[in-house]
Amino acid sequence: MAMEYVEGQTLREFLKIRKKVDTKTVLQIGIDACGGLEYALRTKKLPHRDLKLSNVILSSTGQAKLVDFGLASIAQGKIGQDIPFLRNQQSIDYIALEKASGAPRMDERSDLYFLGCILYHLISGVSPFLETKDRTKRMDRSRFFDIKPIQIIEPDIPGVVSALINRALMPNPEQRFQKAGEMLNDLRNAARRFESGEVGATSAASLRIGQQTNRHERVKKLDEKTVLIVDSNLQTQESLKILVENLKLKTLCIQSPDEVQKMFSDDDLVAQCILFNGQSLGMRAVRAFNDFAQHRGLRDVGAILILDVGQADWASAITPRFNRMVMTMPVKVKQLREALAQMFEG
Repeated sequence: MAMEYVEGQTLREFLKIRKKVDTKTVLQIGIDACGGLEYALRTKKLPHRDLKLSNVILSSTGQAKLVDFGLASIAQGKIGQDIPFLRNQQSIDYIALEKASGAPRMDERSDLYFLGCILYHLISGVSPFLETKDRTKRMDRSRFFDIKPIQIIEPDIPGVVSALINRALMPNPEQRFQKAGEMLNDLRNAARRFESGEVGATSAASLRIGQQTNRHERVKKLDEKTVLIVDSNLQTQESLKILVENLKLKTLCIQSPDEVQKMFSDDDLVAQCILFNGQSLGMRAVRAFNDFAQHRGLRDVGAILILDVGQADWASAITPRFNRMVMTMPVKVKQLREALAQMFEG
């Protein structure tokens, strides 16, 4: 087999030297790598299935190139069969992700997720999840659902870049980029905005994260003031429900923060305020709170994030807005009443 000779080093070797990579370089690496994925998928219908730092080579001219499509080639034509490839240790992260997220095997969006992992690692200097050779730990669902939003690890990251990375790393595949071409377009758009200096925290709204833009007026027309409570612990969820209803407000309750955006997509009039309980949801609440704030058309819906005492430092990752509030336990009834009043008045 003859291959192009590439003089350079892998991204893992590159990162060992650099520790962190500047935003401009990260975006260009993302564009090159995503361009390679898009070409392979569009022309050969060939996913990669083993994207990681050591499988991206950075040439001496600064161009990123994808290598080792071997696993994908072996898998072609054998989807759904119990073959040794699917038990290969190298691809265990893909298997674990698709199992945890309910995605179909050989899902194109899995490559986009792990490209997001590479960008996260490059720009922050740390892996988004525990890197281990232990198969049991690698199959743990929490690896993919408890990733800290990039803003917590790297507070100075431009908003347009953090929005892109956070979207790529959504555990729910329906909330990620659906096609490599879509992610490639947003990477190019983010690079242009970075070059022009238009990269503030609010510029994330320019990404195509959400389609409807006229929800504000319809949400205001709800007959009853409604609070959507997001809490995975049924006992604390019920306590919050009673507390909010005692304040003469209507409540809706769900356990999974992954369902929030879907509810608003299905029904614009679901609630005027969302209450995320970080005590039970942990980092998933912070991620959902940030992702919800970045959707165009949903910025006029109020949101309150309740954090436990030990989670107080997470508040620094939240971009403050008049209708985005973080409260740290202990929270008194009066404080909650005043916070909800502010949300509805806003």
